[in-house]
Amino acid sequence: MSEKPVKCSIKLSNRCPDHVFILLADSEYVRVAVDDITHLQAERDNCSIYIRNSERMMVTVPMKHVLKVLPQTKFIRVHRSHALNISYIVKIIGNRIELQDGTEIVIGKTYRDKVLSSFIFIGSRERK
Repeated sequence: MSEKPVKCSIKLSNRCPDHVFILLADSEYVRVAVDDITHLQAERDNCSIYIRNSERMMVTVPMKHVLKVLPQTKFIRVHRSHALNISYIVKIIGNRIELQDGTEIVIGKTYRDKVLSSFIFIGSRERK
């Protein structure tokens, strides 16, 4: 991972396609494809955006604002401070989710039922 996160702002435009958005990083505009985002992490009023190539970019807006920009069909909030791109989920182990890069994220108690109901489980016993 990058040693220092890049401070960014989100720049929205009506002309930008919904599968990409633009981050303002150190006076440069950086194009980010939604499919390259593995997960988000809230950090007070900022949000770290983790990119597939292990890069981390920090935007100066809360995570809930970033989630409004991203497609709801691709991202799921699993904790008060974490949201994941479901394409990168490899395993659900107890109350943890493992991503393709080996990152493990805890599923918050209040999010557990919603997270588990978002997937189809084959070969598992039904819970009462």
